[in-house]
Amino acid sequence: MYGSQLVDAIAVGTVEIPVKLWLGGSGLERGAHSTIRLANVLHIPSSICNVFAVKIAAIEHRWHFQLGGMADGTMGKLTDGKGRRLGYLVETNGLLLPSIKLSAPPIGLKTGPSTFENDSVYAVSVQWPDSERARWKAASRATNASDTVDSIRRRRRNG
Repeated sequence: MYGSQLVDAIAVGTVEIPVKLWLGGSGLERGAHSTIRLANVLHIPSSICNVFAVKIAAIEHRWHFQLGGMADGTMGKLTDGKGRRLGYLVETNGLLLPSIKLSAPPIGLKTGPSTFENDSVYAVSVQWPDSERARWKAASRATNASDTVDSIRRRRRNG
């Protein structure tokens, strides 16, 4: 559920997101980048943006999000349970929406422009109904939950 609109998740899988660890520099320095690996990600192509469940990350991975108060000019940072930096947060298109800073090419992927417009107000609320979550858990136990989004798409294409 996306606000009051029901949307379909067409696949569930694991994604690896190349992220920049520190603000500044060319970004090609050793140790400037890392990869965040997320499992059980819902692929919802009709969503206006990607959504990250901070509560789940905090509980399942012991990740910590610090918003504001950063001396380096970022919006915040993401650290693991041992205090190691996993990434940092930036504004999205001049809006006060924190985003994890992605690595740019040649390390990361080329991304398109933000779907958010300047001078607009956004509120994103996403819920995964308990009934759908239970249905997914049952199906994942039956298929061993090792599928990636790509393998699910290949099976759909190949029938």
